[in-house]
Amino acid sequence: PDTDTNWSYLERERLRQIYLDTALTLAQLNFQTGAVDSALEWCQRVLYEDPCLEDAHRLAMRIYAATGNRVGVARQYSLCRKALQEEIDAPPSPQTEELYALLMQ
Repeated sequence: PDTDTNWSYLERERLRQIYLDTALTLAQLNFQTGAVDSALEWCQRVLYEDPCLEDAHRLAMRIYAATGNRVGVARQYSLCRKALQEEIDAPPSPQTEELYALLMQ
């Protein structure tokens, strides 16, 4: 962490991306096997590192929907909108909007 050279920054970012990809894969696998609490925990870990990662928000929304937690779906969507607005001044992607509308029907 004390090294601030170009190569170390690139390596940290590469390792960070590997971590995020792996954690999101673990969340998906846990969800597929019915381990929803663990799946949500992995989603939260991913979103702690990158609050704008819509794949993690969408997966969390699907998990909440699968457990019948419509409030959780709405809360997760709200968190997604807020993070995107604050971080990059953008709305959620059409894919996220469509999923939210579908899950809230």
